[in-house]
Amino acid sequence: MTVSSDYSYDVVVVGGGTAGSAAACFLARSGLKTALVEERTFDSAGARWVDGIPSWMFTRAGLAPPEPPELLEVGGAVTVRNMCTEARVKLDPNPLLNVDMRLLVERLQRLAREAGVDLFERLAVKEVRCDDSGRPVAIIARGRENTSATFRARLFVDASGLAQVLLRRVPLLGEHCPPPTAGDICSAAQLVCKVACAEGAREFLAQAGIGPSGAVSWLGVESGYSTVGVHVTEDLDRVGLLAGIESAGRVESGQAMLDQFLADNDWIGEREFGGQGQIPLRAAYARLAAPGIALVGNSGCQVFPAHASGAGAGLIAARFLAESVAGRHDPGDEIGTWNYQRRYHAESGAVNAAYDMIRRMSQGLSRESIGLALESGFMSVGAIRSVLEQKMPELMLSEVLGVVRGFARQPRLGLAMFSWAALMPLVYIAYRSYPRHPDLHALRRWSHLVARLSRTVPDLP
Repeated sequence: MTVSSDYSYDVVVVGGGTAGSAAACFLARSGLKTALVEERTFDSAGARWVDGIPSWMFTRAGLAPPEPPELLEVGGAVTVRNMCTEARVKLDPNPLLNVDMRLLVERLQRLAREAGVDLFERLAVKEVRCDDSGRPVAIIARGRENTSATFRARLFVDASGLAQVLLRRVPLLGEHCPPPTAGDICSAAQLVCKVACAEGAREFLAQAGIGPSGAVSWLGVESGYSTVGVHVTEDLDRVGLLAGIESAGRVESGQAMLDQFLADNDWIGEREFGGQGQIPLRAAYARLAAPGIALVGNSGCQVFPAHASGAGAGLIAARFLAESVAGRHDPGDEIGTWNYQRRYHAESGAVNAAYDMIRRMSQGLSRESIGLALESGFMSVGAIRSVLEQKMPELMLSEVLGVVRGFARQPRLGLAMFSWAALMPLVYIAYRSYPRHPDLHALRRWSHLVARLSRTVPDLP
């Protein structure tokens, strides 16, 4: 016998990770009766690894920046290298905050509870019910031991990541949001391990050309879009490892890259924590919402594509959603949900779409070409800092002159890279002209415009 429960809310958020917990918190703070539904237990929801997030993104989302132990070791430089050349670019200090995502998710869930959010765990969405217009009005979720729950709401938020459990059950929105292809997915893995041999760690750091508390990232390890990053703490006690590669690459996963790195470096000891996952790389969907439903985080492909980081973008999207629907009689009406997607695309979406040009350009380069780009000055300190900070590039005159000299040394590579990079400002400007008012015909025209500029296929045919 199935035990059923029935609930009514203003908003129901599905997915208890970073974006979902933040969205639930912000929506409840705006006065909306909110529920947060998670398929797993809440202490296992969301990313379970360390992520590098620029501090400004916490400020933009209206959140206090992380503090220890959520914030791991700060300081130190980050050095960008390639296996095929001795050229390197060093940023000192590292512009990113190393954040223990387990503790960030825990903090956001606690803030959601304090804001009055009702939390439901171990409930998997099995059905979405829509009215005659196609607007979702209820979801059916099932738990263990023959339990079932029906949630009715005026707005449903899909924060379930690439599972897209609501999006794929709501044709009104899903028909405009194609699933990412293999080439548009990054397979990533991150581990924090003990250092088993301090002397071996010192030798590794010396060979890599970095000091304790520094980090090194090798670009183009297996293909143009692949990386391995290493960060050893100053006391030589722990090491953080990160690997990522597009799913259409020669190596099947970021975890396989990490396994190989561990096999080659016996100074690394037992694993403390970490995780792996698939991250969408393409620009965020042109349509992030429809009456009764909105997407936040990976479910809407709200990820910085140049290095597959989505935590900060998800936090900002959650803030934008809450501010866009706050104070409305119907938080899921067409105007509020449209304002959310317009606001996101005019800011975060514009930057991410511009950098998607760099991501797709790098996918066409070999690791040898990545090495030449570093060696020739195409990847300057300013350019790499802009990428890490998830901001549009601002190059100093000396760096511009360095790029010019790089063209003289590597004209073919320079032209190939410039043909993509030159489109970045055009794409950025086009995204900031997202239609201001609900109009699917105008949105379709906009989608085709940005697709032409981005050399992609429009979301809205």
